[in-house]
Amino acid sequence: MPDAGRDDAIVVSLLRDGAVFLGRDRVDPAQLGSRIRDKLADKADKAVYLQADARANYRDVEDVIDAIRSAGTEEFGLLT
Repeated sequence: MPDAGRDDAIVVSLLRDGAVFLGRDRVDPAQLGSRIRDKLADKADKAVYLQADARANYRDVEDVIDAIRSAGTEEFGLLT
């Protein structure tokens, strides 16, 4: 996914311990959807990329995907 490397790409990272980052900023998972929605407001490209640690709890991954969907985008990519 070459667009994931762009400077203005919206990348959500999920660490092994459940910590969530939006770009380089750590965010509360409960606020992730609204923070993504704010970032998507000015963009024509509504794609969001999720980078999750392979050892992350699957439930945490599901919660992040739900937050991405609640932000108004169904278009997201999973990075490895």
